[in-house]
Amino acid sequence: MINNKRSYTEYNITSPTTDFAIGFENYGVGTKDTIEVTLNDVPVESLGRTVRLKSAQVVEVKPAITSGVVRLQRATGIDNSFHKFTSGALFTAKSMDENFEQIRHSQQEVNDGFKYSTQNITKLFNTTVTNLNNQYATFTQSTNNRFNTFTQ
Repeated sequence: MINNKRSYTEYNITSPTTDFAIGFENYGVGTKDTIEVTLNDVPVESLGRTVRLKSAQVVEVKPAITSGVVRLQRATGIDNSFHKFTSGALFTAKSMDENFEQIRHSQQEVNDGFKYSTQNITKLFNTTVTNLNNQYATFTQSTNNRFNTFTQ
C-alpha cells in the first residue's frame, strides 16, 4: 500500500530478504527521483551490495540482507523543475501536477529527514544519559565502599 505522506519505507529484517516493496509515491524510471537504500543507516552499495529497480514498486538488493533495518528513501531531484513553462508554453494538467508533486515530494523528504534526525538524536541523548547515570551509580557505590572500609 502506498503512503502518500511519507518519503520512505523501513523494514526490520530477521531472515534473508532481497525484494523490498516501495511504500511511497515514486515517479520511477526516467525521472529525477532516486531511491536510496540503507542498512542500519549505511548505504548498501558501500557494504558490497547491488541495488536495482526490479519493477515499478519493488527494489531488489543482492546479496540478500539477513538482519537489520533496511530503509528505502526517496530523493527527489530539485535542481530543476520537471517542466519549464516559458513564453508560449502550453500548460497541461499533467505537467502542472508533476511540478507540484515534485515540490510536495521534496517537502516530505525534508520533513521526514528532520523527524528521523530528531529520533536519532533523542535515542543518542537517552543512551548517553543512561550511561552517565550508570557511571555515577558505579562511582557512588565505589566511593561508599571505600568510605565504609576506611571508617571501620
